[in-house]
Amino acid sequence: MTTTFKTFIGDENIKRFLVKTVLIAMALIFSLIFAVFAQEKAQSGQVTFLPPIGTHGTKADSISFYASFNILVGKTGGIKAIEFGGVSNITKGDVNGAQFAGISNIVTGQTNAIQSSGIVNVTHGLQGAQFAGITNVNRGHAYGLQVAGISNEAQDVKGAQIAGILNHAHKLSGFQLALINVVDSLEGGAPFGLFSIVKKNGYRAVEISHNDAFLANVAVKSGAKSLYNTYHFRYTDKDNVKYYGLGLGLGALAPVTNQFSFNIDINGTQVNIDEWWTNELNMINRFELSANLHVARYFTITGGFALNVSVSQLKDEEGMLIGIPLFLNKTSMNTSQTTPLLPFIPVLI
Repeated sequence: MTTTFKTFIGDENIKRFLVKTVLIAMALIFSLIFAVFAQEKAQSGQVTFLPPIGTHGTKADSISFYASFNILVGKTGGIKAIEFGGVSNITKGDVNGAQFAGISNIVTGQTNAIQSSGIVNVTHGLQGAQFAGITNVNRGHAYGLQVAGISNEAQDVKGAQIAGILNHAHKLSGFQLALINVVDSLEGGAPFGLFSIVKKNGYRAVEISHNDAFLANVAVKSGAKSLYNTYHFRYTDKDNVKYYGLGLGLGALAPVTNQFSFNIDINGTQVNIDEWWTNELNMINRFELSANLHVARYFTITGGFALNVSVSQLKDEEGMLIGIPLFLNKTSMNTSQTTPLLPFIPVLI
């Protein structure tokens, strides 16, 4: 048996076969090692002029890179550190780092760090910050900060949205600042702007009242309970002179029980005399503290106190300041008076 084994080993054909097999196996192993090494090198970075003209051609959008530089537009499968684009960056995956583009960043996955562009950022989830000259669009959650020149859009916001015109969040746990804020469901925090609309867990009210200065007052309140906007229309007449008031303000509702609460309001009203708008500054500014008794779901009786401060530049024919002659008997540019508010009825909507 030993002789047979030695004869088998000593056969020249068998020796050549074994040598070839070992060499082929070694070649395959080295090829595999080289391929893995080359793949790691490819993931380190890429440069694209315009797809598919770039260092990785048509394969770039299936590879994640640590660094990416796109002269015009580039596509990648993901970013692990940083990406620059002269016009646009398009990522078919997640961005775990920072993206900067002259026009747009478009990410089909999640952004975990920073997106910054001249016009628009689009992502499907954010943990970090977005900065855009025009708009940020987030199709997922936004845990962090969105800042845009025109508008921000996100599904679930836990952080802040700041825009020049419009913020929209399906859920908000944080803060909004814009001309118009829209929240589908408020989980915490508050919006702040000229118009704030909170569809769920918000505060909306229409108040019809009579007070010390005006015969009839209509106020619309909208926003969050912790911070809402007020819009006022007021009317009265005195000595055959009609006074029309248009005003804005802010307020907060402090619930005590299900039937009892307090309102704190600060507002300013431009008083227009015998016309819809008086060009001269002619304002009544009010601080109001009121207590509310909720009689029914859509019916509340309220009463309280108000501090009135008038600021007027109205002058008589001799050039003397005449003030606002609604509850003041003396001529003054700045006067204050504490007066009780007569009970009024807000109707909730």
